[in-house]
Amino acid sequence: QGTKDQIEAAKAASELSYSKTFGDYTKAKDGIKAEFDGIITGISVVPGDRVSCGSILFTLESLDDAVIKMDVNKYDILDMEIGQSAEADIRNKKYTGKIVRIQHMTGSNGNDTSAIGVEVGLDAPDDNIILGLETKVRVNTASLKDVLTVPVDALGIDESGDYVFVLNDKKAVKTRVETGTRNDDTAQIVSGISEGDIVVWSDDTELTDGMDVRAE
Repeated sequence: QGTKDQIEAAKAASELSYSKTFGDYTKAKDGIKAEFDGIITGISVVPGDRVSCGSILFTLESLDDAVIKMDVNKYDILDMEIGQSAEADIRNKKYTGKIVRIQHMTGSNGNDTSAIGVEVGLDAPDDNIILGLETKVRVNTASLKDVLTVPVDALGIDESGDYVFVLNDKKAVKTRVETGTRNDDTAQIVSGISEGDIVVWSDDTELTDGMDVRAE
């Protein structure tokens, strides 16, 4: 009886194995289908290769969840929060998005160990995007209205802080200012000068306090 039971068990196991193998074969004949739309970014096999179940054949990246990964220094990261809006220019096309992740360890992107990894998710990625391209991202860290600003080119800094030169009686008068939020082009002036003051600077000449100037 024991031998008979062993034979029956072996037969059942063989039928089960055959059924699974035949099912896998049928699925293989139908071809391999991904669970999502995307772009093949890696191929690990060539025609004629023998592969086993679970082998990596292709690497597929989804455009629906495309993100921009960037490294941010320890000073700029203070102004960044998840959810802030961002803009990117990819292949001469504008894309909008927002910060979806801020990593909690420096160098986590494998690059600069003093930088923090930040990921920007795109609102509407499309086929124009080529994965792996470099792009420049502008993150909107603040939005201010009705504030006094000056061009950042007009700002100077020394051991006592920020200053500008104000035109007064045809002379450049060095004036201390307190600055707030700034971007690549302009800086907010919190105090030190008022609306209507004429701020002067020169790209060619270093101004000094009391220098005779003529504003253009």
